[in-house]
Amino acid sequence: MDATAIINLLTLLSLIGFGTIAKWYIWPKFKSGDVYGAVEPLLVFSFFRYLGLLFILPQAGIPAGFATTAAMGDLSVGILAFIGAIFVHKRSGIGLTLAWLYAILGSVDFLIAGGLANMNGVADHAEFIWLVFTVLGPAWMITLALLFVSLIKLPKKV
Repeated sequence: MDATAIINLLTLLSLIGFGTIAKWYIWPKFKSGDVYGAVEPLLVFSFFRYLGLLFILPQAGIPAGFATTAAMGDLSVGILAFIGAIFVHKRSGIGLTLAWLYAILGSVDFLIAGGLANMNGVADHAEFIWLVFTVLGPAWMITLALLFVSLIKLPKKV
């Protein structure tokens, strides 16, 4: 099996695993709460997207055509998520606006990074950062899905 197939399989299995955790353990707790209580931990967890900066380490050996764009995208949306979390924690209406902004831009960042990863054969160069691709990436994807559902379906009470 080549590197791309292995990375794709690991990513798929992580998506299934984190999706199951979300469905069985996380979402039932969100259904009874309001949007602020549901969105806050999702945004705080999403702050850790700054770990995408690992892509630009020389030791990572990641092609520059992917590394810089993906690293800066992850850093930017991670900071946006954390700022949103601060305002959501204070139950400020701007917090929900920032949550929406993160959900949209965070999703776009994944789409761009996915395309660049395929174009640049990143799976063949994953080295020590393969866990970012195959474990954390899927966890953040599931987090984005939960964020969208929370923002759309949960009551907006302060």
